[in-house]
Amino acid sequence: SLQLSRYDCLPTDAGTPLVRDAVKAVLLEICPDDVQLLPVKVIARGVLVESYSFVNVVCQVDAIDRSGTETFEVPGTDIIMGFKRLAHRPGALGGRHLAREVDYPPHILASTQLSRRIRSLGRLPGVDFVAATAVRW
Repeated sequence: SLQLSRYDCLPTDAGTPLVRDAVKAVLLEICPDDVQLLPVKVIARGVLVESYSFVNVVCQVDAIDRSGTETFEVPGTDIIMGFKRLAHRPGALGGRHLAREVDYPPHILASTQLSRRIRSLGRLPGVDFVAATAVRW
């Protein structure tokens, strides 16, 4: 529990992060209409780790640039299972600061303004922003 409490963001197998106070404050400042923050109980080895919230990203955008993207699909369907290469359309967030890709909901897209604001807080363990072009698929 002490190790977990050092992190400002925890990944989950649900594809939705758990965040603590510093990140929650920025999300409410920059994009309150893009998220719901739902308090959760995190229990590690029988000890309650306080102050985490589940980030429910409520917006979806069509951000994939099909001409610069190579996907692989669930066999027998057109459902995207992953990428060989991914490119996003410029401006696809359309003024939003946080959204999920409509055709691949595990991807959460963040605006440059949001990522810069969170980075301005300094080192926040567990928090990272990665450009699609930097991911090794």
